Amino acid sequence: MRVYRAVREVMEGEPQNLLETMAEEITARVLANEAAPAVFVRITKLSPALAESIEGTAGVEIYRERV
Repeated sequence: MRVYRAVREVMEGEPQNLLETMAEEITARVLANEAAPAVFVRITKLSPALAESIEGTAGVEIYRERV
């Protein structure tokens, strides 16, 4: 449940310009507060405002291990 709260706080918090920034923040919070040895975060945006002629999705994946 703490992981869910961490993700929710980031997703509903201060707006970010980059998906990478959101994924890094989620990863940092989970590694800081959980006993998990590693974290994999995948974020997909379903209708990104990239350009009028581009349709589809945009996404990012981040994997981090506890050191």
